[in-house]
Amino acid sequence: MVHDTLERHYELLQQSKLLTEEELIEVYNEYWRRGWSDEYRIIDKDLEPEHYRMTGERCLKNYYARNHPFDQGITLGLEEHFIIELPSGNKIQGYIDRLEKVAEEHLVIHDYKTSKRADNQEKADRDPQLGLYAWAMRRKYPTYKKFDLVWHYVAVDEVVISKRTDEQLEELITKTEKRITTIEEATETQNFKTNKCWLCPFCEYRKQCPEFSHLYELETENDGSKLQTTGITAQEASELVDELEQLENGKKDNQEEINQIKAKLTGYKKESGVETIYGTEKQLGFSKYDSYAMPKKGSTERRELEALLKRMGLWNELTEFSSSKLKRMFKDNNLSEDDMDVILAFIEYEQKWRLNLKKREKL
Repeated sequence: MVHDTLERHYELLQQSKLLTEEELIEVYNEYWRRGWSDEYRIIDKDLEPEHYRMTGERCLKNYYARNHPFDQGITLGLEEHFIIELPSGNKIQGYIDRLEKVAEEHLVIHDYKTSKRADNQEKADRDPQLGLYAWAMRRKYPTYKKFDLVWHYVAVDEVVISKRTDEQLEELITKTEKRITTIEEATETQNFKTNKCWLCPFCEYRKQCPEFSHLYELETENDGSKLQTTGITAQEASELVDELEQLENGKKDNQEEINQIKAKLTGYKKESGVETIYGTEKQLGFSKYDSYAMPKKGSTERRELEALLKRMGLWNELTEFSSSKLKRMFKDNNLSEDDMDVILAFIEYEQKWRLNLKKREKL
């Protein structure tokens, strides 16, 4: 409603009508009455709809006091829509809250935020959203040379201003293209990384989410039956987490038993697709890493590999040949794909899982 009210406010300004603060609030409350429905669900049980309505009023009063009499520039666009083609042929579309001309060849891109706190300058300078807006507007309005990015944090009455150089925008476009490729690949393989954050408790898809599906399986697993795709039940996996915690806290040598439990839990993770397994007091997470097994010293394969690295001019970079240094060379992408394929013919490569045990989160 705050966004809609400000859009209407600037529409009237374009027609030379300046609302008073009281009139602006009247517009807001009329929008609120039209838009409100008792079907809206309020998460915070300590708050009522009136608290949110009053917060919107405060946001608008802050904005009005800071910007009155609204003669800083000329509004060129409200909810300015754009569709811009990237170098790859992909397209990006967006809507800019307000586009303003403040001088010859100088445009300002405005974005309204009603969040409880303002981002700092460093975060604003890295923000991709308004950076993409600037990239799009440079192409839509090629005669303009200067573009400012302005965030209005109306709830806390703060303004953050940022700029982007040509080099920064080109780097942003490269990153955006890579992000699109990553999303397309994940969509094709249905392999999406989870991203746990403070919003998770409000999410309606937790039962399907790999971070929480084990938890829900535990709650519904009444008959002790196991999923068709897993070798152990969710309850057995939970008990193994408890057992692993006890063994790792023990003083006696029990590494073999620990390895056996980790293997079972890793198998359950692979079969079920869960990202987190919950025990009574602890929870177990997983992180993937690359494992390279080098030929044994003195073996024919080892001698052939060393000779190959010398012919490729890589031996001096390794100084003293070791699997860790060769792994680092792979990780840093210092080799061409062809070189890696030749070297990997001598090496056993495998992706493995590292298990991370930590205190169970409150959910």
